[in-house]
Order: sequence, then structure tokens, then C-alpha cells
Amino acid sequence: MPSVPDEGIDPNTVIEYTSYNGTLVEPYNYDYNNYDTTTFGAIIVSNTCKEGMINSPGTIKFDRPVTHIGDKAFYNRSLSSIVIPDTVTSIGDYAFCGTPLSKVTLPNSIVSIGREAFLGANFTSIALPSSVASIGAYAFAYTTVSGITLPDSITVIDKGTFYYCRDLYNIIWGNNIQTIGDKAFYFTGFSFIEIPDSVTSIGETAFGNCVWLGRVVLGKGVKTIGNNAFDKCKRLLEVYCKSQEPPVLGNETALGDPQNSVNYKIYVPKGAVNAYKSAWNNYSEYIVGYDFNAL
Repeated sequence: MPSVPDEGIDPNTVIEYTSYNGTLVEPYNYDYNNYDTTTFGAIIVSNTCKEGMINSPGTIKFDRPVTHIGDKAFYNRSLSSIVIPDTVTSIGDYAFCGTPLSKVTLPNSIVSIGREAFLGANFTSIALPSSVASIGAYAFAYTTVSGITLPDSITVIDKGTFYYCRDLYNIIWGNNIQTIGDKAFYFTGFSFIEIPDSVTSIGETAFGNCVWLGRVVLGKGVKTIGNNAFDKCKRLLEVYCKSQEPPVLGNETALGDPQNSVNYKIYVPKGAVNAYKSAWNNYSEYIVGYDFNAL
């Protein structure tokens, strides 16, 4: 394989990485023989790694700027960190699925992140650029991320995006989130969650099995809450519903099982108590009026 001189290298033609186990990281199913541009939008001309130690540094060089990280590009590879060039606009499905990534640097050019792109990664944080407009289903599932900031460009949190992120306890919402998909935050570590007013729908089991969740605030815009949205949230005692009109519940236990505690309460606007009790018959005895100016 030809090598590229080190001087005058365009940084957008280079991917820098570290190898978790000290061996060369070869892209998954990359076709060196047929000048493959499908995976990166460019041809690999060299791949070097200082092998033999944990987190060995490596560099992949290309014949032109890298435009995307394709489907399964680094699927189940021994990556522990990677710096993605500024020319990359998309990360494909399963691109880093199964890698032990502890650090990833995303450029401000990224627009889309594919399905299961980082599933199972080891990073505790990831900075999502303001350019990101879409994140695929289960993109960050089973990761060790503890906090996340969602940019204003995101309107939908797809199915299972943060599924089984047990360490996730802090979130900063973007201003334009409208939909929280099915299982989006299933089995996460939140003790308190406040759904922003921009959200109109919460999917099935979206916060299911969040065993530490004790308090939920539902924004004014929420209109539908899916089946078992807060199922098996055994510590859930306080639900605050800001909307004057009761959201439609997918089933009778969408807001959890009030039998978990005699202290379970649902707080609704004072002038809407009767409307809520009528719409949410299963929860009627737990509904009380509340002055949301005090929240």
C-alpha cells in the first residue's frame, strides 16, 4: 500500500485513532483491492499504528477529504478513541457498534447519526454538534454516557436512542424536541425528569424501568403518552402535568402503578382537576390541583 508524506497533509484526509488492544485497526470489510470509496467517500492510502501497548495511536490517511463514516465502518473494532474530520456530514448505521470507544470527537459538520451507530460504547460523555439534525434508533443504547446535551436542531428522539443507558442521569433538552420515541430512555438513571413544553408525544415505555425516577414534570405541550410510558418506575411518587387539557394515555398504567406507594400523587392545574379525573379514571383518586406558578 502506498504511503503519504507527512508534510502538507490536509487534516480532512486523516482519521486519528487509538487502538484499545494495541493492534492495527482495520475498517470493517473495507475493500482495498477495488479502491473502495463507499465506506469513507475516499480511498485509504495508508494505515499505521504504534502497536504493542494499550491505547496505541494510529492514523488512517486518504487520497481526498473524508465525507462520511459509512455503515459498519468500524463495527466491532478495537477503537478506544477517534477524531472525525471536519468534512464528514454523516455517520452510518452500526458505524461504531460494539467498539470500546471511550472518546469520540464529532465535527460541526455532522448532520446525521445512524441507527445503533455507537451502541455499546464506553464513553461517559459525547458532545453533539449543533449541526446534528437526526439521530437513529438505538444510536447510543447500552453506552455508559452519564449526561447529554441535545442541540436545538433535534426534533425527534428516536426509538431506543438511550436505551439501557443506566448511568444517564442528566439531560439538557434542545428547544425544539417534539417527539420522544418508544423506549427512548428505557432503564436510564434519572431521579428527576422535566419534559419541555415543546414535546407533544411520549412513546411506549419511553421511560420504562427507570427505577430511580421519583419525580416527573410533563410540559404544557404533551398531548399523548404511550402505553406503559413510565412502567416499572417503582420510586415514582410525583407527576406534574402542566397542560390544561389531559393528555391521552395509551393505557391505564401509562403513568406508572400508583400501588407502589400510598404517597403517589398527580398534580394538575387547579382549574382542570375534574377534567383530569374524568379522562384519567384509573388515577382519579391520586389527582390534586396545583399552582404551577410555584413549580
